[in-house]
Amino acid sequence: MSKVFLSSTWVDLQKHRQAVIQALERLRHQGHDVQWLGMEAFGARDKLPADACLQFVEQADVYVGIFGVRYGSRDPRSGLSMTEAEYRHAVEMGRPRLLFVIDKKRALVRPDHFEEDAESQKLLRQLKADVLKERVVDFFTTPEDLASKVVTALLPYLGLTAAPGRRVDAAVLRREYLAYLSDSCRWLDFRGILQMREVVRLPTEQVFVPLKVTPPAELRPDRMAEEAERIQEKVPIQELLPRHRRLVVLGDPGAGKTTFLRYVALALALAAGSATTEERLGVQANWLPVLFPIAAYAEKLKDDADLSLTDYLPQYFKARELPDLGPLFRAEMAQGNCLFLLDGLDEVGSPGDRLAAVKRVADLARRYPDNRIIVTSRIAGYHQAPLADDFLHLTIQPFDDEDIARFAQQWCQAYETLDGVTSQAEERAHQRAERLVAEIHSDPNIAKLAANPLLLSILALIHYQGTRLPHQRAELYRLCVEALAETWNRARGLSGRPINLFLGDRPLDERFVVDVLGPVAFWMHEERPERVVERRDLERLIADRLQEHEQVSEPRARELAGDFIQLMTEKVGLLVARGLDLFGFLHLTFEEYLAARYLVEWLDYEEEASRRAADPRWDEVIRLGAACLRGRYVARLVEAVRNAGLKGEALGRDVVLAGRCALDVGPRVVGGQVMERLTPRLVETMQGLEVPIPTRADAGEVLDELGWLPTDLDAWVHVPGGEVYLHHTQHTETVPDLWMARYPVTNAQYERFIQAGGYDNPAYWPKETGAREWREGTKRSQPYWWEDSRFGRSRRGYPVVGVTWYEALAYCAWLNKLLERVPAGEDVPNAALVADLVDTPAQEITLPSEAEWVRAAGGEGNNRYPWQPPAYTPSPPTPSPNACPERSRRVGRGGKVERPELALSKVEGVLARANVEESGLGYTTPVAMYPAGAFFPSGAEDGIMDLAGNVWEWTRDPWEEESPYKALRGGAWLWDADRARVGSRRYIPPELLFSRLLWVTGVRPVALL
Repeated sequence: MSKVFLSSTWVDLQKHRQAVIQALERLRHQGHDVQWLGMEAFGARDKLPADACLQFVEQADVYVGIFGVRYGSRDPRSGLSMTEAEYRHAVEMGRPRLLFVIDKKRALVRPDHFEEDAESQKLLRQLKADVLKERVVDFFTTPEDLASKVVTALLPYLGLTAAPGRRVDAAVLRREYLAYLSDSCRWLDFRGILQMREVVRLPTEQVFVPLKVTPPAELRPDRMAEEAERIQEKVPIQELLPRHRRLVVLGDPGAGKTTFLRYVALALALAAGSATTEERLGVQANWLPVLFPIAAYAEKLKDDADLSLTDYLPQYFKARELPDLGPLFRAEMAQGNCLFLLDGLDEVGSPGDRLAAVKRVADLARRYPDNRIIVTSRIAGYHQAPLADDFLHLTIQPFDDEDIARFAQQWCQAYETLDGVTSQAEERAHQRAERLVAEIHSDPNIAKLAANPLLLSILALIHYQGTRLPHQRAELYRLCVEALAETWNRARGLSGRPINLFLGDRPLDERFVVDVLGPVAFWMHEERPERVVERRDLERLIADRLQEHEQVSEPRARELAGDFIQLMTEKVGLLVARGLDLFGFLHLTFEEYLAARYLVEWLDYEEEASRRAADPRWDEVIRLGAACLRGRYVARLVEAVRNAGLKGEALGRDVVLAGRCALDVGPRVVGGQVMERLTPRLVETMQGLEVPIPTRADAGEVLDELGWLPTDLDAWVHVPGGEVYLHHTQHTETVPDLWMARYPVTNAQYERFIQAGGYDNPAYWPKETGAREWREGTKRSQPYWWEDSRFGRSRRGYPVVGVTWYEALAYCAWLNKLLERVPAGEDVPNAALVADLVDTPAQEITLPSEAEWVRAAGGEGNNRYPWQPPAYTPSPPTPSPNACPERSRRVGRGGKVERPELALSKVEGVLARANVEESGLGYTTPVAMYPAGAFFPSGAEDGIMDLAGNVWEWTRDPWEEESPYKALRGGAWLWDADRARVGSRRYIPPELLFSRLLWVTGVRPVALL
């Protein structure tokens, strides 16, 4: 057993002592044979406290001296404080001493804790002077900082060594490791993107724009915070770091996931536990950042299935020429001080390998629960092997106009001041930033590209070269490769003459670089999901290509291969060293682009793309490949992917991928005939009961981006009148005939109301309902989430959300005015919205009463859902349904649906028919996605869609008699399946203030006689 004696004063360091004791207790519980001794253990003794302390020093194996801002109580016999007496006795006894002195410049210590007695101050200064003559392990600031450093320094005395017979100085390891992180993360290196100077590196801290994410899963109905106004905005991710130990950060390619992790690692490496770290990350902690690609670990698991993450980490960093960091990591993990930054879960090869890696991450979280973990992944394919619910899942949002402007200013400022900060450089930066932003917003296509941080960086680089900004990603990457290969040819040396790069006698250009690196990138994407390749394999691949493509002899090809690697790493920068004789592409996106070029230029791209359509890792390669093609060749690729014939869990992914290819290149480029075949397949995929729900949602998203809307979007369905029993009143009401909108009001429909001046016409906001007062008080001119990319105007076929009761009534009043004018023969814009009602006796369009809504949904009897007979009661929900065995028999382009015969004994049936919480989507879905959930009123040919789930729908009734709250019906995506029953109700203030239904309130009008 190792006995550790803690020596310090009490008043100023009580919290610091407690932090150290808790850290030592954690070590003991984890199996380390350690015992602490100190004044807390005195108890009742027949000895004076000073004598007891000295006896403890004699019993200890290690003396830990902590010296703060007080001298402490003195022993009347010696005149020394107990703290000094303990230290002197440890020196006399020859005990190993680990000494810590407070950093008064950085430590947060209250003034009344400082020593005030002049004599004691003198003795304290002398004691610290003597201590500082010895080897001081470190200075400390916070209690947590001290605990971390004490445990790290104790490692050698607990039997943890780097090699037999050699003690480890963990404090030195920590400094060396943090220096490595600082060096490797300090710069964003654009040398591999475009050449503007001999070296283009910009400081990470100066260029980084904080990422914003969607409100986290904790804002579910049962846990949502009350400050509704706050969650209207996207949340800066730094706000979530202090509050959550487990995060999964999802984002599209180039969304900034890796840069974010590098920024976090750099901030902690430079100033962990300081006020600077709090300013950057929102935390003041001494966390040890552990940054590495998880795909590299997954690759090792193939050879050693028992390799734990904790055993792998020292191997990973040792390959990067660092010493054995195992003792450092074990000590920091033992006290819960590590922040694991696991980059690129999507880059792990197969779903099986990904599941194995996910299991090990979960094991790490379970074994060391006090540590923190952040995992990044692309969105595509993540659902195949997700992490558990104890990980908070966040999705990076695209840059908005404010982010783009901030990036432009910071980027230009960093670039222009590389040689020093001057007023002239700052003025140039300001002017450059303004021009860049103006050029970005001059074209909607360019502005769309700029919402991606990586593409925005490239746009900035291209702008600085004076080249026009391209409109497509593939064109961006082509310009990058061209520039990195050829800009050097335009660079000028001291002589003023062009400097050319040659491989042998062959000058470098874009064509040559693509031809050589294309097959390398394709091979790496297929065989090296960890994104690194050993030098011998890289040289072999390049030499083979040179022999085949340049007709170079084998010896000469091997020689040139080494030269080519040197050029790509040292001059061009497209390849970068990832370790000793390990190489990779500067960014995964460039590996994918070059692989795409090889796919479409050298392989049977139709067959190869079709064969890989099931693997999300190849999505970007195939999409970029499509963008590199022209004319009928694009159409052939889209057709080949669409007809890949995927089944099982991958069912429908081929159709979705084909749709995304069409989006990238534009429907006109793909061709009308191809789109005529693709669009119905996308609709079938979106609505297919056998298709996994995430894929159905993806198909709906692609359709919406393509501009597709159901042709019967404006349809109204006749609902015969009759009696309806309401459980909440326990009365039967008689409902007259009415017409109900087939779908909830979509963003596309509501936008017509806004564009028609609906918010400015007082006639739609009557005083008697309170709408006029609300409108004049808020000055609102659009719904709550109208500009949000997840729920707002850009999702045209999705239900409008965040609509207050007053806005819902105003929309209905506007439809009324349309209906009045259409029969009069006026040429009325938007008349299609009410065309179905022109030849009916409908007189008033308004919100439904609760009784009318329930009648249109088939009644509340037997706790039913709107689509099935009353006898059905579902079994308990399952978290991740995959498929339902029945197919929807959808016919016709107008959305006509035969009522399907459905097996109703499985909860999957509910999830196949309604967007509810158990679907796991986390957002609304297109209103036409669930035809199998439609209810067909008696005699109706068409069903009423989306009555269950997706959005709660306003009624015109109060929650209770005389209540100021209004009643809603139908359930929503954020509520569980049980709330999607016909009888489910919610209440809400008409103005939506501070309500957790902000995301989920929609509109469905009815027309009454």
